[in-house]
Amino acid sequence: MRDEDKPFVCYYRSWWNFNILPRKLSGWLAMLLWSLPSFALFLCYSELIQLHTSNAVKWLATTGLVLVFLLWQWAMIRWMKAKSQMIKVD
Repeated sequence: MRDEDKPFVCYYRSWWNFNILPRKLSGWLAMLLWSLPSFALFLCYSELIQLHTSNAVKWLATTGLVLVFLLWQWAMIRWMKAKSQMIKVD
C-alpha cells in the first residue's frame, strides 16, 4: 500500500509516544467501525449492572469490561498503526 493511499497518519516520537490521526473519509469510517462494537459492549454492560444487585457480579462484569476494552484498544492501535503513514518527529 502506497503512503498516499493509507487512511491514517502516525506522528511517531518514540515507542510509547505517538499520535494516530485519520487522514481521509476512509480513516474516519474505519475508526467508527472499530468503535461501534465497543459501544454495544458498553450498553450490554450497563444492562447487566442494572439487572444484578450482587456486588460479585458487578465486580466481575466491571473487571471483564475493562480487560476487553484494553484488549480492543490494543488491537485497534496495532491495526491503525499498520495502516498509517509513519512520520518521525524529532
